[in-house]
Amino acid sequence: MENRPSDDTVTPEGPLYGLCLPDLDPDALNARILAIGTQVPSLQEASSDTGVLPVRALRNARRPIHKLPTEILVDMFLRQSSRPHPESAETSDSADWFQIMLVCRRWRAVVKANTCFWRSIKVGSDIRWLDLALSRSGDVNLSLTFSVPSALLSGLSQILGIRERIERLRFSCLGDSPSLKTLEPLVRATLPSLIDLGVSITRTRAVPAYAQAVPGFRDWPKRLETFELAPSNFPGMTKLSLKRVSLPWTASCISHLRHLDLRGCIVRPNAMSVSTFLDVLREGHNLEELILHDMLSSACPSRPRPSERLRAVALPRLRKAEFVDDFEWISLYVSYIQLPPQGEVSFTGLLDQFPGDDPSLSFAAILPRDAPPRAFLRSATSASLYIENGSYQITCQGAGPLVTLHLRGRSYYVDWLECVEDGVAHFIETLNKAPLTKLELAFECDSEGEFMDQELFDYVLDAFPRLQEIQLRSNVTGGDGGVDDVPVVLLCQSLGSRSSAASDSDGDVGVRCPNLKVLRVHQQQNGGESVLPALVECLFSREAGGGRDLELLAVTLRRSGAKDWTKSDMTHKAVFVPMVRSYEFTDAGQPE
Repeated sequence: MENRPSDDTVTPEGPLYGLCLPDLDPDALNARILAIGTQVPSLQEASSDTGVLPVRALRNARRPIHKLPTEILVDMFLRQSSRPHPESAETSDSADWFQIMLVCRRWRAVVKANTCFWRSIKVGSDIRWLDLALSRSGDVNLSLTFSVPSALLSGLSQILGIRERIERLRFSCLGDSPSLKTLEPLVRATLPSLIDLGVSITRTRAVPAYAQAVPGFRDWPKRLETFELAPSNFPGMTKLSLKRVSLPWTASCISHLRHLDLRGCIVRPNAMSVSTFLDVLREGHNLEELILHDMLSSACPSRPRPSERLRAVALPRLRKAEFVDDFEWISLYVSYIQLPPQGEVSFTGLLDQFPGDDPSLSFAAILPRDAPPRAFLRSATSASLYIENGSYQITCQGAGPLVTLHLRGRSYYVDWLECVEDGVAHFIETLNKAPLTKLELAFECDSEGEFMDQELFDYVLDAFPRLQEIQLRSNVTGGDGGVDDVPVVLLCQSLGSRSSAASDSDGDVGVRCPNLKVLRVHQQQNGGESVLPALVECLFSREAGGGRDLELLAVTLRRSGAKDWTKSDMTHKAVFVPMVRSYEFTDAGQPE
């Protein structure tokens, strides 16, 4: 039955705010409301009687939006965002609820009068926004973010006046003596409600380019001035993020934290052994997220002696971890951090200078020397290798967490050019015991002449014969036009040829990775003319060699717009469709 408006102001169209309008005739709906209403006390008064709920739900579902009760409006406005409270904003017009205030006077009054909309305050350069927000926040706990250091200094007196209500505080300040001295009252104050603190000290002047290409540039020209943090002043804190701040490295500092993010911080005492550093870290029983940048190398004057025995660090609640340090130190994290059962963990070794001919500056610097492979390397079922100028990265995962091993220059001024062949050889050596079924290769580098050949891909595929899914992303620049096609073409040739490990006992199967199900290729530079013909030849060779049909062939090409590729694409599609269960083609357009 069609619903008709019951009067000139109400249109019973729903659902509204999670309340589904009953599919009833308006007269029957009114009768139902009245029938329920006679059984309960005044429907406009607060009541614990659950019988009131059906009546109010039915009535609210029929009301125009501007006549809804205030409590429903507030709940509805808060649900505009998926965050637990409205997003902080530097000014009112960038807040989530600003457009709501423009709808009508009542909505504006609702937002202004309810303190829940003023719990999260982000202050830009205008301190008047802080004064206005504080005047409307009542006595609720606050989340304060200062994006401009000068505003923090200007509003310091207001902040100290409401320090008992501060629940989250994030700010940055300049690393000069006047600014740091001005902030001492805030840093040394007791904030009983604080659960989340983020402090970043920024450099007062930029580090010259030439200083970033030599060892120790982080301390150029001298160690940054900072202030000392006293975590004991924040008894309820569970999340701590610091950058270039001094703090005590003690068990009492981290034992109650759930999230810890330290970047370039100075720990006290000034010098400690690696064993002491790890002993303190071991007390972080509640840590769920841990980020340590340039901490171990700055806290410890020397690496442990070969004869020194260190215990592993087990953090039972850890789910995400990121360790970044000088390449000589990162292997200690790999050795002694016990991986969680799930989540993500990354280890990044940084190079301060060009490796040159020093063998210690090879890809193997990421992993512990003279130690058996870690369990996560032996059990990995999926892995990726990413090589670009100045960066070398291995990511792998098995039954445990996703683990990333990364070696890169500390800055763009560290001129480090990897050899693709050496990188691939190290990848195979690192994971040669792993039962890989999924492999992703990504090459983003400059090319000068013969930078790779088919043997490179033969080596990879022969090392992991169980592969069922392969993805190749190629972004090779330099050389002649179409050089970015080369990796894809070589992979196709390798997949279509017979494995050197194949024997007569293999029967009719004479191609590499005979159980391959998914093949994805992504060519990112100008070219692409050779890719589709190479794939056609690959599929025919695999069919003749006894390989199984692909379940998915996905191709992404970036080609010149000077040529019409429509006919070529349709011709190749007609070949691929009967040979694979699913064929996906993406024309990524011309390179920028």
